[in-house]
Amino acid sequence: MKTILFVAYGGGHVTQIIPIVNELKKNPNFNIKIIALTIAGKKLQQRNIPYQSFKDFITKDDHEILKYGTELAKNIHRDNSDIPYEETIAYLGASFFDLVTEHGEEKAYKIYENIGRRAFLPITMMKRIFKEIKPDFVITTTVARAEKAARIVALEKNIPVLAMQDLPINITSSKNNENSLIEPIHANYINVISNNTKLALEEIGYLAKDKFIICGNPAFDRVFNERKKLNDDRHKQKILFGGCVFKDNKVIKGSEAYQHLELVVNAIGKGKTIYLRPHPSEDIALYQKFIKDMSNPDIILAQDYNLYDLIYNVDLVISYVSTILLESLYMQKKVLQIKLYDIKYDGMPVGDLGYAWQVKDTKELDKIIPKILADKTEIKEKLRKFNADFPKQKAAPKIAKVIIDHLN
Repeated sequence: MKTILFVAYGGGHVTQIIPIVNELKKNPNFNIKIIALTIAGKKLQQRNIPYQSFKDFITKDDHEILKYGTELAKNIHRDNSDIPYEETIAYLGASFFDLVTEHGEEKAYKIYENIGRRAFLPITMMKRIFKEIKPDFVITTTVARAEKAARIVALEKNIPVLAMQDLPINITSSKNNENSLIEPIHANYINVISNNTKLALEEIGYLAKDKFIICGNPAFDRVFNERKKLNDDRHKQKILFGGCVFKDNKVIKGSEAYQHLELVVNAIGKGKTIYLRPHPSEDIALYQKFIKDMSNPDIILAQDYNLYDLIYNVDLVISYVSTILLESLYMQKKVLQIKLYDIKYDGMPVGDLGYAWQVKDTKELDKIIPKILADKTEIKEKLRKFNADFPKQKAAPKIAKVIIDHLN
């Protein structure tokens, strides 16, 4: 029996691996192991998927790790978080222990004070995990810290690694190189979401020892499922706004985010149904207040709707950098990106690459929205470009096949 090890953080990272785990579980010859980092455990627990985390590899004899972890947890852990206190101690302690081992205690504290958890690379803990689990194949996404440590240890031991890049990447002419998370990855296989992304990552310095594979993002596999019609015929035209206002290379919150909601809704105008979908990181109360203030029954808070049913039923999707832009293109919808940022490595380049309409000033919204809604020809060319670059089938079965073929 072959052992396949997944290592993933929470949010969109663990969401990528779950469909692949479910595919590989169909094969009785595989022993699936998952190391859930930070909040990833909560999502796996909700789906009844077994996992382990750093705390499962810590013993009472790990005095230094427990000491550092307890100290750092005082300023980080929240009782209402989705991370158990014991896991916070284990993760921080094991990660900081390696920082001390490499730089000495005094310098380690200074590094941590300057850049926080970005400094972590828990190689020692990952070696301990590998020694116990003995994986034959390793899958991560492309983030740093513990996932990077897993890739390093696997490659040192000649264990094949597959890394998954979740979003499209486009290299722009911008001189702003703040998003240092674009760090070259080395793995046997690197899965990307599109051919354009493959070309960009090769230019950045990503190295696939065996090959790049263009399978798409498993987190988006649900877009290919059959959709339901919404029971809402109050207006012929329906528009979805996906939250997370991104301006000047940062997320905008509070009163300024409220103002952007107002700008978008006013530009859409009356006589249309407007669905407002907050991003998971946003404060729903802001949207609730906005809808109450607008006092318009055609403006609907849609955080509890099935996202893909919602996209399926609207005529236009508007957002800044939310993945809802990409998901809507997969579902062959008209998309408008409000791009108010300037980044060298753009992780949501749907407007720049011609898949979607784009504005770079909110003052343009009231003119472009009616134009898009009336369009019947330009959309065909935009979707042609998108469909030529992105896979048109579910990603998880294809990625699972790569793993199975390698292990056979």
